Amino acid sequence: MTKSFKLFLISALVLSSVVIFHETIMAQGAAIDQSSTNDQASPPDVTNNIAEPVVTTDENVILDETITAQDLGIAQPASGFSGFFQTLSQNIQYALTFDPVKKAELKLDNANKALLKAQQILKDNPDSEAAKAQYDAWMKKFEQRMTQVKARIQKFQDKAKDNPKVEQFLNKFTDKSFKQQRMMDYASGQLNDEEKAKLQAIRENSLKTFGEALNNLDQADKISERLEKITNQQKGSEFINLKSLEVLKNLETQVPAEAIMGIKNAQEKIMNRLNDALKAVGPNGRMKKFQEYSDESHSELPAKIKILEALQESPATPKDIKDSIPSLKNNRLKDLKEKVRSWQNNPDNALLIQKIEKMVPEVKSGTNFPSTSNVQKRPVQPAPSTDVKQ
Repeated sequence: MTKSFKLFLISALVLSSVVIFHETIMAQGAAIDQSSTNDQASPPDVTNNIAEPVVTTDENVILDETITAQDLGIAQPASGFSGFFQTLSQNIQYALTFDPVKKAELKLDNANKALLKAQQILKDNPDSEAAKAQYDAWMKKFEQRMTQVKARIQKFQDKAKDNPKVEQFLNKFTDKSFKQQRMMDYASGQLNDEEKAKLQAIRENSLKTFGEALNNLDQADKISERLEKITNQQKGSEFINLKSLEVLKNLETQVPAEAIMGIKNAQEKIMNRLNDALKAVGPNGRMKKFQEYSDESHSELPAKIKILEALQESPATPKDIKDSIPSLKNNRLKDLKEKVRSWQNNPDNALLIQKIEKMVPEVKSGTNFPSTSNVQKRPVQPAPSTDVKQ
């Protein structure tokens, strides 16, 4: 690359970043103006748009669902002019990066920044219409950037076996995928049922991208070892392995058949770690802590139910925990049935409900939806065609 071309490229990046910054400010201003207009209406009905804040008092849940920029290995997302210069720096770094694996890593970092920004907005303004609009915008950016991650992976997956950098990328992608799901657990606690349905579709898309990467880049006999190693490095409470098992249970539904065995093998080993942790807690108050965690955790209900079933079947599960599982499962089934019932009036949720019923047959709704082949999947916003604009 000649010096003159580099200067031209950097100039183009500066100009494009100014445009992006201007569009972002205009969009935020429009959202605030719309919120102000709604506030002046007489009277605004926002009961279906804003969820009642979920007050989580369980310290273990808070610990496991709190993910920071440091946890993600990224800079804290900035706003205003600081955000503009942060975006400019990212664009320049990406444009001057030519290694395809590194490019995929940068795309993953940008996706995580969007998800973290969305989480921060919900945390700071859970009852704000304007904040909810900004949250939706950042979640769309997250989807777009995960689509870009997938596109970048496709550029080097055929030569993955010959590239030593792929190993490091897979470890990073695996770690960040578990953290992404925990971040979306937190977000779920701030949303109403209809918004949770949209979030669940985003969860599935991101897990599918991760599952395809495992299947296309990793060796089948190494998937279990990688998942076991990375989940063992996740920091959190004594119930953190419960979160990891829930993610893997959801991942099962998003990967090709050849990758499922590795996931199941990893689940078996993580289940043993979870039971070891439960035994280490000791019988005094253990059942109460486990029940409180199950009640207040914001994980997806189908995965919660399947892991409770797995704990019930495991011979290593402490007896007091096993004794509490039937009641906990019934409570989770009740919650899930109510959620499915609230989704039935929206045809866009048909595919989601069918997937839930396949995973947990006890929640059969009795509603006749179109066959899966006729149901349109929730579209993901197309990723920008240029590699420069992130």
